[in-house]
Amino acid sequence: MNKTIILNAPPNAGKDTIAMALCGATGAMHTQMKDHLYQVTASLFNLPLVKLRGMATDRERKERQTQLLVLPIDKYNQLCRITGNKPVRGVSPKSCHAISPREALIYTSEIVVKPTFGRDYFGKIANSNIQPCGAVFSDGGFDEEIEPIARGQKDVYIIQFERDGCTWSGDSRGWLSDHHAIPTLKTHNNGTVEELVNRILDFIGE
Repeated sequence: MNKTIILNAPPNAGKDTIAMALCGATGAMHTQMKDHLYQVTASLFNLPLVKLRGMATDRERKERQTQLLVLPIDKYNQLCRITGNKPVRGVSPKSCHAISPREALIYTSEIVVKPTFGRDYFGKIANSNIQPCGAVFSDGGFDEEIEPIARGQKDVYIIQFERDGCTWSGDSRGWLSDHHAIPTLKTHNNGTVEELVNRILDFIGE
């Protein structure tokens, strides 16, 4: 296909299902912006990648604090400024605090990686991994991640879709801006998978 499709939709709107269906129809590669984030986080917290990914993609476990993921108190309090959690006071500076898989990803991204390598870092990595067969990203949601892909690829499309009952509440991502000059389809996923996939294929000319 040699095209790049970025799906932009709220949690539980069906992005992974649509991405897999598009890949099956076109031969493109299903990928995510956060694939590299999983790798870096697993390395940082000394966990097997498959274990971290399993926890981080489970709807219940990703929000549950675990002793497998801990931060020193000062680092945890730094994370609280991003997550909105209440900082811990009056304990030894050498103490540690358990965090959730979701918090571990936020810590790695927002406190470790982006301040060092730039806010577009994960977009650059994602762009470098796109294969000639094309790619379908099922987790587009940060403008700074899209820009390296828009510069690096010829045929890029953004598909924004809503689904009844799905909102961005509690999620750090959101709707992408319109300033990328990327062709964008705004639609919904309230019907069948086949209906939405066909609308997308018509839009990108496949």
